[in-house]
Amino acid sequence: MTTLLSVIDKIDAKTKKSISKDLIKEVCNVIYFKFIPLDVIANILVRYGVNASPLDGIYCGADGQSTAQVCQNLWIHLTWHKMEVSGKYEIVCYIS
Repeated sequence: MTTLLSVIDKIDAKTKKSISKDLIKEVCNVIYFKFIPLDVIANILVRYGVNASPLDGIYCGADGQSTAQVCQNLWIHLTWHKMEVSGKYEIVCYIS
């Protein structure tokens, strides 16, 4: 059974690099989304034992951004833009 890390826990540099690579592959390399892919981002975090509950919330608006602390030394940044014509979202997501 995998224990999820809380905001008070730290994550090592190797795991941070792996999370970053997965975010690039599964979120940033996808051109456009029909929705804000919170489930994809949360699944990546959970895959590495990070609690994704800080991402819970209401995300609305054509343009927006959100920053959530998911571990003591890990923040996730999400920016979105909904295109008027297609209604699809352009997503930028990274960790720091």
